[in-house]
Amino acid sequence: MFDSLSIRLKIVLLSGLCLLGVVVLIVGMNIYQTNQNDDLVNASSSKMLTDSVQNLLQAKAAEQAVRVQKTFGETLTVVTALADQIKDMRNMAAKRSIEAGALREELNQSIKTAFERNGKVLGVWLAFEPNGLDGKDSEFVNDAVRQSNEAGRFATYWSRAGGEVLNTVMVEEDMTKTTLNLSGTPYNVWYTCPRDSKRTCLLDPYADTIGTEKKEVLMTTISVPLLVDGKSIGVVGVDIALDALQAAAVDSQRELFNSAGHMLIVSGTGVLAANSVDAGKVGKSIGETLGADGKDILQLLSGGAPKILQQGDLIRAVYPVSPIADAKAWAVVIDLPKQVLLADSVKLQAVLDDAQQSGTIKTLLVSVIAGLVGLLLTWLTASGVTRPINSVAEMLKA
Repeated sequence: MFDSLSIRLKIVLLSGLCLLGVVVLIVGMNIYQTNQNDDLVNASSSKMLTDSVQNLLQAKAAEQAVRVQKTFGETLTVVTALADQIKDMRNMAAKRSIEAGALREELNQSIKTAFERNGKVLGVWLAFEPNGLDGKDSEFVNDAVRQSNEAGRFATYWSRAGGEVLNTVMVEEDMTKTTLNLSGTPYNVWYTCPRDSKRTCLLDPYADTIGTEKKEVLMTTISVPLLVDGKSIGVVGVDIALDALQAAAVDSQRELFNSAGHMLIVSGTGVLAANSVDAGKVGKSIGETLGADGKDILQLLSGGAPKILQQGDLIRAVYPVSPIADAKAWAVVIDLPKQVLLADSVKLQAVLDDAQQSGTIKTLLVSVIAGLVGLLLTWLTASGVTRPINSVAEMLKA
């Protein structure tokens, strides 16, 4: 069949096949190289965006950690200054032989003043060991006027409940109660921790009742021992309601990637002090709320170094922070869904895909046009070559 074709058709057919092979090879190489470049750009952009967002997450977590540290630091300054003032008043009373009842009234007034000057705290309290103040507890049994409880111990508590300022006497039952709280420590650890350890204590979040309505409130406490000749004679402390930290976490979420990020504040034993998404989880264990992921976060606290975790569909920045010196590290945790982190990368990939598709279509069109033009030129060239041969053939035939 091929032998029956004219010379011109043979030339055009063979040239066309060669031209088609060259065009297919060039177009195939072009598409392959474009895909390779697209994959390289996508991988590089995703890595750059991921690194950038992770660094931003760490920076945001560090910023929130500073806020937490500042909150506790301000409270620590207040309670430390108050402890020094109380010891000075006790020493002054002993030197000037101030009547014991007057001293108790002055101490209560000092606690009230400190409480009124710090409107963000939930409560300020002061309690002495039995006969630790003046050795005259027996003279003030059930003396509510001078803030002495049923054992005669000076134990005053100034608190806010529903906007109402209350001054109550702490009873012996509360000060000796050992029922375990949320973190698994005795209820009265707010008093026994500084008294027994002779150092400042920051408690894990716990529940307590305040006010005449006995409303249960989640709180934490910074308490300082009153030391005289190395012996603890009493404890002064400040209670901080966790709703203050919760409000701070909710406010901070608005600044986290247009509210796409979530913020947690976790105590040293893994109790949630704040959750910007679900306030109902505050006071619960992070292991209970996050499962195995929560245990991984808790393990990082002992290391003390910030770290990025990829858990499921989330990227988590864990930033340990020491609220006060020598306290067990707490942590600020910021979550960000991966789809938010990679949103810009996905947009870039869509643009690249559109550009690649458009480029491929243009390449194919140019190749088809070039092929047709090549075939036309080949036909014309073949015609020019075969015309003299056909003329000679006609002459010989004639």
